[in-house]
Amino acid sequence: MADSSTPLTALCNICHSAPPKYTCPRDKVRTCSLACSQAHKRRAACTGVRDPSAYVSKFALATAGGIDRDYNFLSGLERNIDRADKETTERGVSLSGHGKPVFQKRWHDNGALGKYLRENGIMVHKAPIGMARQKANQTRFIQKSKRIVWSVEWVVDGEKRIAEVDESRTMQEAYKELMLEKERENKKRKRVQDDASAKAQKQKVRLEKAEAAETQPQSEGGAAEQEKFVPEMEGVATTIDPTIAPSADDTKTEDSSEQQQPPPSQDEASTTAVAHFCIR
Repeated sequence: MADSSTPLTALCNICHSAPPKYTCPRDKVRTCSLACSQAHKRRAACTGVRDPSAYVSKFALATAGGIDRDYNFLSGLERNIDRADKETTERGVSLSGHGKPVFQKRWHDNGALGKYLRENGIMVHKAPIGMARQKANQTRFIQKSKRIVWSVEWVVDGEKRIAEVDESRTMQEAYKELMLEKERENKKRKRVQDDASAKAQKQKVRLEKAEAAETQPQSEGGAAEQEKFVPEMEGVATTIDPTIAPSADDTKTEDSSEQQQPPPSQDEASTTAVAHFCIR
């Protein structure tokens, strides 16, 4: 009997007289005995079976209880499938509709493999069907060579690798082969990375050359000739004596020729103006 000061929440949900010992997997009702548990099932029409579709928080899934929940669920599925296969075989019912029972093929249910394991005294601990480790396990019996090819999971420097190892080989030989394969993969990966880096460097150099060519002046010779032309014209203008003036006849002749000739174009006018400036 519980103390009178004990709160009801700490007592059995049915009799309220003793601390609870059991928890219903379906609706989490806490009971103290088998009688109280059965009374709870009658009152609430509860099956006492865990509901696999019930919501479970991420925090609860990350606990040991959450892992056990998933494991028990998968194990229950496997048991139900095996039970259904046995009942189908005993009754001679065909699942395919062709008069022959259908068996689900699994590596650990293979007749030759199971016989070989029993004859050689090899014990196998099987993971439930549907789990990642069960899917990754490709262990099989080779009928031609009468040998087993094991799926071995190696953990090297924190990296997991699954390799197939023939039973005729020792673990040391298999490990050396794994290390050689890993070294070849590392060399290949480094070679690919080096090729990619070299291509990127060449592309960078080409882009830099293209940018440098765009920033350079288009014609350095034209600018030099233009700078050279101005001093030459200035030299011609300064070498002529400014005291010498044209005569009246020259001026008259020049005026009459200008009146008779058609008006010059824009380029000719600019050239004439430069010439007059230099002579006068």
